[in-house]
Amino acid sequence: MASSLLVHDTLQLISRPWNVKIRHIPRYKNGVADRLVKLSRDLPYAYMSFDNPPLEVAEELYHDSSGPEGSYAS
Repeated sequence: MASSLLVHDTLQLISRPWNVKIRHIPRYKNGVADRLVKLSRDLPYAYMSFDNPPLEVAEELYHDSSGPEGSYAS
């Protein structure tokens, strides 16, 4: 049910007079986002903001920013 609502909302947004690009980035190509999602599962808040990246993502941050081999550079 939730996925069908997401698809419906996405189609509504795409149908507006905007230039929209949707691109899938595999989890293994974006370790920082993947690690942040995993960290958020244990947090009591629905929204978190960081001034600096958590230490738990330091290795993934370096890997993702190391260029085309480590990131989804386009």
